[in-house]
Amino acid sequence: MDKIAETILKFLRLDNIVHNLTGFVEDRIELMKVEIKEDVGKVIARGMVMIALFLMGFLFLISLVWDSLILSTGILKRPIQVTGS
Repeated sequence: MDKIAETILKFLRLDNIVHNLTGFVEDRIELMKVEIKEDVGKVIARGMVMIALFLMGFLFLISLVWDSLILSTGILKRPIQVTGS
């Protein structure tokens, strides 16, 4: 059955068209795969940036709380004595 189909395609000179069409479809599929990989990479990069920003904000808030705890206990209210010549 395959030989008959090949013979008919060669007789009508459609074998090149079929070959080009299958190559086109395969290339489109490969292009879609590459585009999906790029999109996934962009999403991962955006997520990493968001995590970094969240972490920096969290550390900033912790530093504010830590400073307020130190100031409320009076540790830093004492004047610093400077000994000089």
